[in-house]
Amino acid sequence: MTAIEKLQNKLNIEIDETYNYNMYDLEVSTYNTADGYEVYIMKSSPFENQLDWENDVYYYQPSFDDIMSRIMELDAGSKVYIDDIEEYMPEYETERWINDNEDTDD
Repeated sequence: MTAIEKLQNKLNIEIDETYNYNMYDLEVSTYNTADGYEVYIMKSSPFENQLDWENDVYYYQPSFDDIMSRIMELDAGSKVYIDDIEEYMPEYETERWINDNEDTDD
């Protein structure tokens, strides 16, 4: 079982790299600006016009711990879209988090 599968089981959530329009509770991905720059997005609304610029847009890639903080805010059964799981949630970081939180039922 992979670290992501263990995390999904522990938190009772689904983490997927397959984009399903309007079918997720948290998105972690990149958007391109009009002038060709790439920004990082971590948002709870599947609708682009509901982007919270102060809390959802990052100039630099959000850290693993920032991503986990947002995931921990989700309810059981939630779906998370991450456009590149290996980049945002490396196996070693995920394993570390699981080990550090193995006594919790969250």
